[in-house]
Amino acid sequence: MTSVRCALACVVLALAAAPLAADEAPAKAATAQAAPAAGGKLARRQAEVAKLQQQVTGLEAKNGQAGAKLQQQDQDIAELQRQLQALQSRPAAQH
Repeated sequence: MTSVRCALACVVLALAAAPLAADEAPAKAATAQAAPAAGGKLARRQAEVAKLQQQVTGLEAKNGQAGAKLQQQDQDIAELQRQLQALQSRPAAQH
């Protein structure tokens, strides 16, 4: 789970640090034109981050479920091994 969170943090930092050069207006453009473009890019990035956070949450839930299932299977195997060992340690029935 920690590695998934680290990966998400890296993505968030990369998105936050990425320049908005594609949406920045040239030096001659009016500030009024540049602001909506930058705001739109920011909104898209925030939506992408929210989507990634939801994906991470879903992956963490699946990871927890898989871990619980594996633990249950390990317990079942251990119980079956105990039963087999008990059966094998009994003296053979004579007919």
